[in-house]
Amino acid sequence: MFLSDSKNSDDQNKELLRYFFGTYGLVIVIGIVTIVFGFLTDWIFTSPRNVPILLRQASITGIVAVGVALVIISGEIDLSIGSAVGLCAIIVAWLMKVVGLDPIIAVPLTLTVGLLLGAWQGAAVAWFGVPSFVVTLGGLLIFRGIGLIITEGETIASFPASFLVISQGSLDNSIVTGLGAIVVGFWLLTVFRQVRNSKSLSSGLKQLVPKVGLGLLIGIAVIYVASSSIGLPLAVALMVSVALILQIVASRTRFGRRVYAIGGNREAALLAGINVNRITFLTFLLMGALYGLAGLVLASRLNGAPPGGAPFLELDAIAAAVIGGVSLRGGVGLVINALLGALLLAAINNGLSLMNVPTFYQLVVSGLILIIAVFLDSRAKAKT
Repeated sequence: MFLSDSKNSDDQNKELLRYFFGTYGLVIVIGIVTIVFGFLTDWIFTSPRNVPILLRQASITGIVAVGVALVIISGEIDLSIGSAVGLCAIIVAWLMKVVGLDPIIAVPLTLTVGLLLGAWQGAAVAWFGVPSFVVTLGGLLIFRGIGLIITEGETIASFPASFLVISQGSLDNSIVTGLGAIVVGFWLLTVFRQVRNSKSLSSGLKQLVPKVGLGLLIGIAVIYVASSSIGLPLAVALMVSVALILQIVASRTRFGRRVYAIGGNREAALLAGINVNRITFLTFLLMGALYGLAGLVLASRLNGAPPGGAPFLELDAIAAAVIGGVSLRGGVGLVINALLGALLLAAINNGLSLMNVPTFYQLVVSGLILIIAVFLDSRAKAKT
């Protein structure tokens, strides 16, 4: 009897550790990376001046990463992200500088162009039956070519100050602190509800401690960023807002549940009466909206639109999603964890830059991280 109870206790502890590292492993890795780069850069990496810069660098990748995470969960892929985002940046630049439109008109028109790009690819995949790999690979080439035609190979630069606010503006520190308090409060309320609905008090309390600790860490991070002279960049606020909205859509709506169902077993989803083509189209349409938003942030951040688009952005976004635990096989993963993957990649690139490591070494490191993440995903899939 005693041996049986001891074995059950050991199994519960192992299960708890597996749950803890599976849920918070990426947060722990980001924490370790932060400490290591802080030490190697004499804590310039963690300074109030550098942290907002790091977050701003992650914003574009983070915005499209949460979108492509949903695409991958549905069992599809998007290789056109860099070209599509770059084309949207070129469109808004062309509308303001060549056509002479005010940003208040150019911005919604650019978002509409992004939606059209996503709709075109979604229709080709959903209703014409062309594999998403082929459609988006073709989109990568087409969108880049259109961008080069519009710009004639030259950068369109120098935008109105009202447009630059999108990326270069910051939220007031009091607003940041207030929003942070709301997010942490909502997080803790959700945690306490989960504990109250847990099967036993002991298991609920075991899950409560790490979640409360994570909530406090989020609060400390918000206060730290708010204390900087730069404040919280508006682009970062947009990134976090997009991530939270898509996470709610993925986990709390019928559309989100159907995305997971289609990615997990397409045939079963069809037999269950799910309109697979419609869900696939809407997923790419949502991705198109993020093309437009990320294109606006890119153009605002650079104060220009380069003719070559945003090279390697699709690889960074897919890497961020996979690092965040989204399975390339579909049907598995949390959308918001792609944001953590984007933050990890940005932290590594920022830290290496502060150490004066050449850019091409940073590409090697990012590639190795992606390979390791896919390997771990394959191992986890093989055990289930």
